[in-house]
Amino acid sequence: MSENQNLLLQWLQAEEDDVEARGFEVSMNEGGGSTTATAVDLEGHGVGGTICHWPPSTFEFYFIEMSTGKVLILETEEVKSQSELGSRVKSILEELVVA
Repeated sequence: MSENQNLLLQWLQAEEDDVEARGFEVSMNEGGGSTTATAVDLEGHGVGGTICHWPPSTFEFYFIEMSTGKVLILETEEVKSQSELGSRVKSILEELVVA
């Protein structure tokens, strides 16, 4: 397994406490049956979503407003490092809490 194949899991291990301190519940997404993708679900502040990682460096960020189903964020990005992923997720969570 290459370094980037478990980038999402590395980020989660390092940042899960911080994400939960921001008011989001974190869980591994076991659905989908993909053998290559890894996903983490986040829920809090009336929003829910998924961060999905397809190695080596493609990430999808998908978040909705829970009460209406309105899509708040749907983005696909190339992320090359754990620090870059952490910065992106932090930015998204701050945006969601304000929304």
